Amino acid sequence: MSTIKNTKLNKSLLQVVALISTSLPLLTMTFGKPAMAESASNRHCIDVANVGVCAEEKGAGYELYAQFGPLTSQKQYIGRDGGCATFGTISVAGSHAQVKGCIKGSPVRFEGKAEACGVSKCKSKDFALNLPSGTGSPTNPSQAPVKAPAEIGKFELLWDGVRVGTEPSWTREQAIATLEWNKKTYPNKKIEGLFNGQKVGYELIWDGVRVGFEPSWTREQAIANLEDNKKGYPNKKIEGLFNGQKVGYELIWDGVRVGFEPSWTREQAIANLEDNKKGYPNKKIEGLFNGQKVGYELIWDGVRIGFEPSWTREQAIANLEWNKKTYPNKKVEALFNGEKLS
Repeated sequence: MSTIKNTKLNKSLLQVVALISTSLPLLTMTFGKPAMAESASNRHCIDVANVGVCAEEKGAGYELYAQFGPLTSQKQYIGRDGGCATFGTISVAGSHAQVKGCIKGSPVRFEGKAEACGVSKCKSKDFALNLPSGTGSPTNPSQAPVKAPAEIGKFELLWDGVRVGTEPSWTREQAIATLEWNKKTYPNKKIEGLFNGQKVGYELIWDGVRVGFEPSWTREQAIANLEDNKKGYPNKKIEGLFNGQKVGYELIWDGVRVGFEPSWTREQAIANLEDNKKGYPNKKIEGLFNGQKVGYELIWDGVRIGFEPSWTREQAIANLEWNKKTYPNKKVEALFNGEKLS
């Protein structure tokens, strides 16, 4: 394998991104008729306290939204496995409307309260909106496919590095849907999201600068995009983060990255490091796999004197102990996959 081809990277994934505040819902401001009670195979609407409450079947769940006068609110996504939502906060000539509710079963419905306020008076009403079941979302929950419970966590929305919204008990799907909406709606903002403290989505980086963001992409899509960028932009330093973690294998000579392989396995990375160690004895060979150092490093008095890419932790510990006993006048240290061994 010798050294990895010196690949410096790839195609500007996407255009940079957009965002939205979760604590202060922002509106799409779509003009349309006030919502009347209606039904379709994938859409249901009802009038509640002069507020149109609507649900549309979308993927593995529903998009919920409100209509008040000529305005339509931001759509809020909830998966079929349940959850709650607040949407609306629509203002028209001094009046406003808001809807709050949760998905419940038997039959599957969105149940909650709608409130419309005039200049000095508010009117609220409880409601239950049966959810559409046109394409496989049965009205009887017992007929639904068995699936794992949705992951619930704290979501934080960031604009240009500043937190602008937080939701303490959202699903990951809700977090992703909100990030997608913000990306489209606010293209001049740097949109980021944290779910239980971990970044959400795929980020493409050129020469240290983020140039693309895809909240809903899978790891496989991220890797494919990095491969495309690597081939298409050889003069760029291509990097990618998936849910906050680096993607791919990086070969480093004397502190400088000389190769990048987004789709390689750990076994391929180790084999390449072994080849480089043998083929280039005068170079300081290092490797990162998904952002983590690979292999065992033996250090004497602050200087690395040995490197074994394929050793196990047990081999590393045994070698470290032997060096400590055999060379008492040396300051003997060791790293295994970037972590200090004691």
